[in-house]
Amino acid sequence: MPLGNAPRAHSPRIAARNAAAPGGTRSIQGVSQPPLDFAKVLSEFSGSLRLFPLPSMVVFPDSLVPLKVFEPRYVAMVEEALEDDRLVGMALLKPGYQKDYEGAPAIYPVVCVGRILQHKRLTNGHIDFWLYGLERARILEEIDSEPFRRARGELLPDHLEDKDLDRVAGQMKRALAMVPGRRGVLQ
Repeated sequence: MPLGNAPRAHSPRIAARNAAAPGGTRSIQGVSQPPLDFAKVLSEFSGSLRLFPLPSMVVFPDSLVPLKVFEPRYVAMVEEALEDDRLVGMALLKPGYQKDYEGAPAIYPVVCVGRILQHKRLTNGHIDFWLYGLERARILEEIDSEPFRRARGELLPDHLEDKDLDRVAGQMKRALAMVPGRRGVLQ
């Protein structure tokens, strides 16, 4: 289903994330909700992805990662995202990318659509930012673009049955408990 036309209410993971909202279906007990309306953000997305391909970084839905851009093309990409919908498609470069790094080396066809939550422009022109993974997407086609890569894609929502929510919540709580210095996430 194309990103821009995807109805979001049917996704159990999205429903669980937005359960704190009026009329929400269910919250995952003990896991705080990020201050972001996932369904609204994804339903308003046009389907156009700004691609940020990296050789050794994979972003997953529901993960928060600190990133830095310093190449002019990726600084331009982040600046455009900040002025628009704050969305970026994190892509993984395929092996052998070094031969065409300045061009458009091959990437894997599944990316993670992430939203920039916070950013800081540095005096040297670099930008530090926090990206929150929203949903996986499949690249349907790359679009000619300068100075950074773009693609058109479709969402690949995870299908989680209601009966599995407690089990998954328990796994998340155990994993988060292992992160050193992590506070305020588990209630």
